[in-house]
Amino acid sequence: MADIEMETSDLRVALTRGEKWAALRRSDLTIPWSQIQTVEVVAEPYRLVHGLRAPGLAVPWRTRIGTWRTNGRKVFAVTTRRRPGIRLELQGHDFSQVLLSLPAPDGLAERLRAAGSTPADRRPIGSPRGNPDQRTAGE
Repeated sequence: MADIEMETSDLRVALTRGEKWAALRRSDLTIPWSQIQTVEVVAEPYRLVHGLRAPGLAVPWRTRIGTWRTNGRKVFAVTTRRRPGIRLELQGHDFSQVLLSLPAPDGLAERLRAAGSTPADRRPIGSPRGNPDQRTAGE
């Protein structure tokens, strides 16, 4: 299962050797903090993967790993059926979304939101600028 590593300048999705092979990637996925718009906990990210798989691996009713393309969008997924996870909405990155099945996604999502905001502006990623106490709907 993919691992999340939070570094100073970016977020790294560390893939296992098998996941790299399945996704036809040579390296881990790196996302600069400035390109992460929202972090959302989802009940089953597997169900959110749609479109044409290119490149990647899909085992029917079990797992989806790799890149899915639809309507000019690219989604990177490492998902397993019936497992919770997170959805990262990106802007200015090769991928518009990253979907990951992970153990304990609630705590990870909170840590990602906190790491993506600066000390002067401790707002969750994707919330409005201005008053740091403001929250968007659904948070």
